[in-house]
Amino acid sequence: MRGRFRLALLGGILLALLAWTTHIRIRNAPEPRYKILDLGPLGLSAIFPRALNEEGHIVGMFLHGTESSGFLWTEKEGFTNLSEEAGLLTDSTESQAVALGDSGEILLTAKLPGEIHLLLRRNPSGEIEELHRGPDRCETLGLAGDGKVVATFREMGVNRSRTFLWQEGIQGSLISDSSPDCLYCGANGINREGWIVGRTGLPEGPGAFLLEPGGVPQALSGLDWLSDTIALDINDRGQVVGTGPMESDEVKGFLWSKELGGARLEDSEALSVFPQALNTAGLIVGYYRYSVWKTKKQRLTLARYATLFGMRGPRLRGYARACIWEDGKRFNLNELIPDNPDWDNLYAATDINNSGRIIGHGLLRTGESRGFLLTPIGQ
Repeated sequence: MRGRFRLALLGGILLALLAWTTHIRIRNAPEPRYKILDLGPLGLSAIFPRALNEEGHIVGMFLHGTESSGFLWTEKEGFTNLSEEAGLLTDSTESQAVALGDSGEILLTAKLPGEIHLLLRRNPSGEIEELHRGPDRCETLGLAGDGKVVATFREMGVNRSRTFLWQEGIQGSLISDSSPDCLYCGANGINREGWIVGRTGLPEGPGAFLLEPGGVPQALSGLDWLSDTIALDINDRGQVVGTGPMESDEVKGFLWSKELGGARLEDSEALSVFPQALNTAGLIVGYYRYSVWKTKKQRLTLARYATLFGMRGPRLRGYARACIWEDGKRFNLNELIPDNPDWDNLYAATDINNSGRIIGHGLLRTGESRGFLLTPIGQ
């Protein structure tokens, strides 16, 4: 009898502890801030949104079999296969929509048989023009809200790159012309002022750069705490977001401006952080990785056992979560949406517009990789 009483007492204590921790977790859970929209179902194996504009239009890439194609999604017309529209399905197995302007201008890249690479522009009326064709691949590019285009091309097997600038449809000069000592100048972003950011290989060393009209690439100052840097995006206020590795091999993010220099996107819980884009309000989206294996020694031990037993999967690389930074503080986007039984994880956010809408890709509970659109509740 005494033993049964002890078991009952212990069970009651455990239930009380469980109820208490559940209450604390629910009480501390943030209120939902976004409603989520699944960009599908389309009968496709995977959907990867890349960019959105102020109208809420979205472009990116989807996979169908072994091929990839660019797409445009609008709330009114739904899904459009841009590669089919451009006549690329029979000629190319690799094409994607990579940038989108506020007026509806879209940039697409494609790889044709024989290592021929294309950069195409689709204007708002649906007409498509060819900006570039050749053996050099479009490696990085940026599109400003007013239609300025900057793109970097690298020929296969050649280390030197070429970067072009288009304004009002006219091809401009090369970045390498303004800085002949620059072995590599890859452009990732451009704003309405014509300021260009990316990564450069100057003789004094590689790193993130800012190029103003009529100037030469200048290294971003105040980022000495990173061993290397790359600038990924710039907004119309001149704020720059990017990443760089540390000596521990972890990747950290930064926010830079002329006035304040470089500021860390601190995140003590993450192994690495990967900011991707920012809007004019300075809101930054991207993703971070974390692991239950806190030290490098623990992760190496896990990797050895995983290799021994033939294990594979994302757990060996750390977990990924889509996130947003506000005033330097990081929030997990999975915790800012209502409970949704369809989604397993939102693992990367790729763009944010000035109204606060966010796109990215995640995983459904069915195992499908899907694109998502997050809209602030109340819009």
